[in-house]
Amino acid sequence: MDLKQMSTTLLLLFAAALLEAGGDAVVRMGLRASGIGARIMLFLAGGLVLFAYGYAVNQPSWDFGRLLGVYVVFFFVVAQVLSWVIFHQRPSARYSLAGLSSSLAESSFRTTRNQRIGDSISNSSSVRPSIAMAWKCAVLPLPKR
Repeated sequence: MDLKQMSTTLLLLFAAALLEAGGDAVVRMGLRASGIGARIMLFLAGGLVLFAYGYAVNQPSWDFGRLLGVYVVFFFVVAQVLSWVIFHQRPSARYSLAGLSSSLAESSFRTTRNQRIGDSISNSSSVRPSIAMAWKCAVLPLPKR
């Protein structure tokens, strides 16, 4: 994979993360809308955006499962930013750190052994302990001092 091809792949993955998180945000807005007309329009728009996401990740001739680690990082960051900007739900530093570290662990596992992005074989069982530990750090209360 040359630099141009890798850049294009990363751009498409970022666009897919925007579409998925954005479609989710539009559906969430529909759930919170007061009028039935607004709800229907937001649900239809959210469905259309989520369809565009599905098309974006399935149309190229790539093995999306092999790119999932990189995609997870993009999705996590985009979803947190949209949640903060649109719904004013600022993620805690602890949650952000745990989510980002588990996303990066997933991504780094999939791109180890001098393999380039998209060339690694999907085997997330080795990553599960680090993801579980990061999640526990995010949701368990800190010990009192």
